[in-house]
Amino acid sequence: MPADDARDVEQGSKWTRLQILADAEASPECRGLVQQAHEISSEAFDKAFSVNGLAGFRHLTLIVDTACFKTLGYCLYYMARNDGMHGKEWMLWIEQFAVLRECRGKGLGKQLMQWAIGKGRSSDCDAVRLTSVASAHGFYMSQGFGVEVCAGDRVCRVIKRLKQVRAAPFNATAPLPGAPNTLRPAGHIGTGARSGAVSGLDAVRLCPPLPAVSE
Repeated sequence: MPADDARDVEQGSKWTRLQILADAEASPECRGLVQQAHEISSEAFDKAFSVNGLAGFRHLTLIVDTACFKTLGYCLYYMARNDGMHGKEWMLWIEQFAVLRECRGKGLGKQLMQWAIGKGRSSDCDAVRLTSVASAHGFYMSQGFGVEVCAGDRVCRVIKRLKQVRAAPFNATAPLPGAPNTLRPAGHIGTGARSGAVSGLDAVRLCPPLPAVSE
């Protein structure tokens, strides 16, 4: 079973043993935990992720209470090439990110996000991107993300750069990084978020295309 270091975290009046299970979709022994993540997704998003859709390029990393074999949160992500204003970038795109409602505010989301950032770095990614609803912006800003583009007051795409931005070619007119027509793999469908969870590409489609600019 793929796992990162376990650690003790206090939840209310008791201590529990937490472990991050990386890419749990690949482990038959994690099927029950993956199903629990699906239940969290059903509560947090308008449309839960498809368990059958995890085969292929999508990956599911869990944060689990090993004392009772319970999923407390998850990060659904994939790697993609982004042909944007800064040239070709390799990024880790977080499609869904959620923690069990009763476990929020206890540091689990921070621990899981730090895993995702570390995964991006170890995979030589240029950036980590996701779409955030307004109620979750504070959390992502605290993890070093910055707003890349917003669609009104409801959602913003946020980014954490892992490498220095490369200069854009002279007179470059590439579309906005992360726009659906620039992502590889293509044909991906995102879901709407509730209660501070993070959605996939539906929110990105709300963002108007912008001309290339230098940063």
